[in-house]
Amino acid sequence: MQHASVGLQAPRDAKPPINRTLGDFRLLRELGRGGMGIVYEAEQLSLGRPVALKVLPYAALLDNRQLERFKNEARAAAMLKHPHIVSVHAVGSERSVHYYAMELIRGRSLEEVIAALRRGEDETTETSAEERRGEDDSVLPRALNRRSEEAVPGEGSPGADTAAVAELSTLRSGDRKGYYRSVAELGLQAAEALEYAHGEGVIHRDVKPSNLMLDEGGRLHVTDFGLARVQNVEALTMTGDVLGTLRYMSPEQAEGRYVDHRSDVYSLGVTLYELATLRPALDGKDRRELLRRLAESQPKPPREVDPRIPRDLETVILKATAPAVEERYETAQEFADDLQRFLASEPVLAQRPGPWRHFVRWVGRNRVVASLFACSLILLTALAIGGPILAVRLATFAAGETEARKEAEAAQQRAEEATSDLQRLLTNTLAETIVTLENTPGVDQLLERLIEESATQFNDLMESTHISPTQRRDLANAYTQLGRVVEFRFNKERSIQMVQRSLRELERTAESLPNDSELQFALGDAMGFLSTKRDDIELGRRSVAVLEPLVASSPLNFDYRLRLLWARTFVTDVQTRHHDFEAARSELLALREAWQSLCDNYPDEVDPRGGLAYTKWKLGDRYRFAGYLTIAEQELREALEIPLDGIGMDARFRVAKSHLRHPLAFFF
Repeated sequence: MQHASVGLQAPRDAKPPINRTLGDFRLLRELGRGGMGIVYEAEQLSLGRPVALKVLPYAALLDNRQLERFKNEARAAAMLKHPHIVSVHAVGSERSVHYYAMELIRGRSLEEVIAALRRGEDETTETSAEERRGEDDSVLPRALNRRSEEAVPGEGSPGADTAAVAELSTLRSGDRKGYYRSVAELGLQAAEALEYAHGEGVIHRDVKPSNLMLDEGGRLHVTDFGLARVQNVEALTMTGDVLGTLRYMSPEQAEGRYVDHRSDVYSLGVTLYELATLRPALDGKDRRELLRRLAESQPKPPREVDPRIPRDLETVILKATAPAVEERYETAQEFADDLQRFLASEPVLAQRPGPWRHFVRWVGRNRVVASLFACSLILLTALAIGGPILAVRLATFAAGETEARKEAEAAQQRAEEATSDLQRLLTNTLAETIVTLENTPGVDQLLERLIEESATQFNDLMESTHISPTQRRDLANAYTQLGRVVEFRFNKERSIQMVQRSLRELERTAESLPNDSELQFALGDAMGFLSTKRDDIELGRRSVAVLEPLVASSPLNFDYRLRLLWARTFVTDVQTRHHDFEAARSELLALREAWQSLCDNYPDEVDPRGGLAYTKWKLGDRYRFAGYLTIAEQELREALEIPLDGIGMDARFRVAKSHLRHPLAFFF
């Protein structure tokens, strides 16, 4: 199937000129097609400029959700304005045909570049790949030139790629390291584009070579933003393209788990791996084997494939492609910064995986064998954090002396390390351990002691003057998340106390970080959680008031929208308890539509389904009490049909709470 990336040169077997108009656009020829639309080369008549026009097929109009997903993709792409992201010029419809116009990129996708380079290696059987890269530094330009000669003449003439060839030749000139510098430069451009998108609340989730275009000037452009949000993984497995797509997915995305911006970091990492080695980072004979390898192993170190790859570039790629989310670069910008350091011949910050990381991965694959050992080891780690905190206190007490000041500086560094360690413990290790060991006999006492020690260390760090406002914010937010897990595993009162403590620290930190969006989100999150546990509608309203501006500034940020909707759900629930039927129905209908919209926009996310099911239950309950039994039964049955497998604890709590007093029981 021809891939529908924008900017592809029309191949020899392209369909003949169309010469049809669609609104302000004259269609010239088809460039490609895929599951979400057909892409044409077109001319915008009012401005006389060439564009790539993506059109939703007529058949898709039969599915309202597919139409909404197409519109969502167009909106997501249109809001991104970055030199390395394909621009969207216009969005519209004509005679029920929906379309959007994009910048037309004259060039090649990295998928085509990699394929051409592979063919170049296959054609020269007398020499090895290592010798060719060392002795003939023009493999990439020759391959691209050959592809240019195969392109159809037209507005993108056969020489359209010449500038790109020259640019890449310059990057590669001098010695064999030039090629790997070009790999890093392209990765840098892509990482900066992704960082910008992430800042706007957009996660690509389909980063792969075919979605990265190289124009004639050697500039890289990220395409197809929003596409991965609207595609169903199971549907993709029915096409020949799935192994290609699955190969670039992060392990968490391939397994249908929650993904964040670090999933894009992984996908870009495996793309650079393939560009550097000309081999897939992970491969498998079928989908099942590939999924197993994604879950269990990291790609083979690139230097084992090609020893000429610089060690620092290999280290950067391995960091980006770590199977565990927390071991990757925290942001795409950190990824870009390390690539920039490599290009500047400066030491990279990434560290190569050591024996400890390999052990942790083994534990992940052998949880039953390692569970009790892991729990004991984590407990020792938590207890060890107290040392740096004591050093801080002693050093601060004697800060008037020179030696004490030096000790205070060293203690501050240790306090920062302790803060980081405790945050990781609260956010990742402890929460995962509680859930993983849920049914392990005799583990409750260990977990309770670990939680108590964590609480003590948290309180000590909060009293320290040696942590920054951002560290205080992150640590308090991590403590909130642990409070959620404690409620799920242990008891409500303990959980409330922990989150109340977090909220006090967040409110105190707000004075130092008045315009910090992460702090505002953490505040809204903690307020929303406490409002439901204490049945405090005023706190719920405060949560809504804090979260609404965040959603307004980043309308595509999934986490912002999810937390705001849960806060609205609680407030609406309380408000409608004593409202008359019409007022309650109106508010619940608006809330139901908001949850439905979130489910439609993020079909791979499971938590919105819990919100939709809960709201439908509440709406059905109000219909039942008002005597509209037929409509009530319809709402309640629809709520039951919503798949809740894999739903998060936050949504699971509300759904389970509603299930205990299930309104359908009144019908049977």
